[in-house]
Amino acid sequence: MQIRINGQIKEFWNGQSTVRCKGKQYSEKRYFISSIEDINEFVTAVRTHWTIENTLHWSLDVIFRDDECQIREKNTAENIAILRRICFNRIKMYQNGKTLKRKKMLCTFDDSFRFNVLFS
Repeated sequence: MQIRINGQIKEFWNGQSTVRCKGKQYSEKRYFISSIEDINEFVTAVRTHWTIENTLHWSLDVIFRDDECQIREKNTAENIAILRRICFNRIKMYQNGKTLKRKKMLCTFDDSFRFNVLFS
């Protein structure tokens, strides 16, 4: 369906997402407004967005507890977020067979491991 926003024609898309987790099925309906007219291009854009959300943002929240951060000063919050992403990327790049969470913990307690992660 096409709609007009600020004089521009936009496409209105809807879709249903179904997730199975621990034997239960969850469904939700999602609505999108986009300038993309081709359905295949739109589906690719949505899937790309959720791939980033599920890999980077979920990992940052689980490993660094990003959503629980109480920092409210704008510059400080942005700076901490940048540092978290740098640390996340360095930890992710360091290959030693351990999980990201375990590598983060090792960086906390082991100076030589932290040095190797940061400067290897």
